[in-house]
This record gives sequence, C-alpha cells and structure tokens, in this order.
Amino acid sequence: MLTLAQTGQAAEKQAAESNVKAASLVRLAGTNISLKPPTGFTMSQTFSGFIDPKTNCSLMVTELPAPIDKVLPGFNAEKMKEKNMFLKNLETKNKGTYMGALVEFSQNALGTTVHKYAHVFGNDAFTVVATATMPEGAPPELMERLKEAVNSIVYDTNAAARPVDEGLPYKLNDGSLLKKAKRLQNSLIFTKDGKFAPPQSGPLFIAAQSIAEVMVQNKAEYAKKRIQDTAQLKDITVDAEEEVTISGLKGRKVLATGLDTKTGAKTFIYQVMLFPDTGYYLMQGLSDEAQRKELLVEFDKIANSFKLL
Repeated sequence: MLTLAQTGQAAEKQAAESNVKAASLVRLAGTNISLKPPTGFTMSQTFSGFIDPKTNCSLMVTELPAPIDKVLPGFNAEKMKEKNMFLKNLETKNKGTYMGALVEFSQNALGTTVHKYAHVFGNDAFTVVATATMPEGAPPELMERLKEAVNSIVYDTNAAARPVDEGLPYKLNDGSLLKKAKRLQNSLIFTKDGKFAPPQSGPLFIAAQSIAEVMVQNKAEYAKKRIQDTAQLKDITVDAEEEVTISGLKGRKVLATGLDTKTGAKTFIYQVMLFPDTGYYLMQGLSDEAQRKELLVEFDKIANSFKLL
C-alpha cells in the first residue's frame, strides 16, 4: 500500500511528465492545433506544417470548415482513384471525442510516386486533415518520424480566438464591404461583413501564397493561365490585363468574365498575382457581373493594401 509521501511523489512525477510533454508541443500559427515537431524537420514558411527540404518529405495540417461526415466519404478507393490516389489502408481512429480515421495511400504526381499517411478527424463544425508525405525512395525512417508527429496532435477547443492572419508572411486590410472571415492554410478568405457559412454565396475575395517555390519565367502568360483555372467557372474570357507593383513586388492584374458551372450566372473575376524570387502570391475576387463596377473598387482596395512582412 502506498504511503502518503509515495502518493505525493507519484503525483508530482506525473505532473512533471505532463509539463514536459506539453512543453514539447508546438502550436501551428493561426490554428488551435499543437503537435510534436518531427525530428530533423523545419517549420514550413508556405503551409501549416513541417518539411525536410532535402527529401521533400512533409507534414501538412489543414483545418477545414466542413463537418467530418462530409469529408470522410471522400476517402474511398473509387473516389480516390479518380484523383490518381490509391488507397492502401483505411481504419477508424478517433481523436479523443472527435470522430476520425487513419488513411494510408499513394499518389502519382508529375511522374513521381509519393506515399501518404493521414489522420482525419473532426465534428459537425470542422475537420482536421493531418497528412504526412514521403516521396518514393526517401529513407523509410522519415515516415516513422512523421507518423509520430501526426499521432501527437492535440486540438485545443478551449483556446482563445486568435487573429485570422497570425503568422502569415503578408498582411491585408479589410475592405469596406468584405472582411477577413476565415483562414485555410496560408490563405485568407474575405466575405461580406466577415461572416463565413459554407456554401458561401455573394462576393468573395481570396488571398493565397503558393506552396511550391516555383520559378515563373513568363509572368503574363502564367497569370492568364491561372485565371483560366479558376474553380467552378467555365468559358472564361480575359477582358483586360496590366502590370502592377505592390509592396515592392512586380506582378500582373487580370480582369475576366466567366460562367458559373452550376448556375450559368455571368461572373466577374478579378486577379492580382505578385511574384517574389520564387513562388507567388495570388489574390482573386469573384462577384456577380452586375456588381463589377462596385466590386472592382473593393477588390482594388484590398489588393493594394497587400504588405509583405
């Protein structure tokens, strides 16, 4: 039977171990997620997570404003195969009280096979997707380190509200109509009055930093191709384009018109791309064509407030 002194010593040891564990966790800026960094990896400057630049192994953690029961069905063999992903294993793994699953799969991209290990968990308000990625041929022990980091994730539901742009390498001011509403990785979403309730309707402005550090040679052509790839729009026609300089970065401004793939509604597309030495910053505004004149002023106001930190 433990003496009172032994009981006290055991409690102190447990508390000390808990403190050490908490101290070893690192919170990802702009999120309520903390985890133990994978050994030998550095925190990424272009996404929420960690990377090993030598091997391109990485851990990316994304908070989605979508319920878990809408996200999990996408992780099935048939749907994943359509996206050139091949499911290896799927098993239930909750995170505390949150419903979740472990997913192991491979993906072929740009002629390279990458292996992925993801923990997907959440509730009826949000979903967290933590994905470890290892290119074919990288040392297997790196994936083990990444898995350990994924399994160490702690989601703090009691954390105080944090600035939506916390830790970003850039800053943008709110517009007169559109305000910062949500963050997704290193992207900011601006909506009317800063309210976010998917599916989103009405004018929208999104600012994003490229994840890949691509070298862009022909900036004009790259910007036009990017606007043609705007999601959920078709029959896109470029109306005007010009060179811009914002916060010391040269870039391209493109105005275009497209049709909504679901409703057929005529849509005004506003885009500014800024190019540092590698990668780019993308700012894109969308509105009904009837609001073009008003929203062009609003989109310009937000885009021109861009400041590289």
